[in-house]
Amino acid sequence: MTIEQSDRVSSVRSQPGQAVWKAATGFITRKPLGAAGVVIIFTMIIMAVATPLITSHDPVEWNLKDKLQAPSLTHWLGTDEMGRDLWSRILMGARVSL
Repeated sequence: MTIEQSDRVSSVRSQPGQAVWKAATGFITRKPLGAAGVVIIFTMIIMAVATPLITSHDPVEWNLKDKLQAPSLTHWLGTDEMGRDLWSRILMGARVSL
C-alpha cells in the first residue's frame, strides 16, 4: 500500500501540469455551477484590472449636455443625472472593491 502512494506522489511531481488540469476538469464535471461562478468572477477581475483599456470615458467627469441618456454605442449603460458614463463608473467601482 505504501508503494502505491509513493508511485502516485512521484507521478504528480513529474507531471504537475497534468495534475492541475485533471483537478480542474474534475471540478468542472462535478460542479458545473461552481465552474460557471469561477468563470464569472475571473471575468470580473480581468475587467476591473483592465478598466482603463476597456472604457473610453472618464467615470468622474461631468457632461451635463449628456445627462440621463439611454444606452447607446457611445454609452453602453447610459449616463446618470450628471452625464457620467455608467459603464465606466461600474468598472471603476469594481476596481476599487478589488
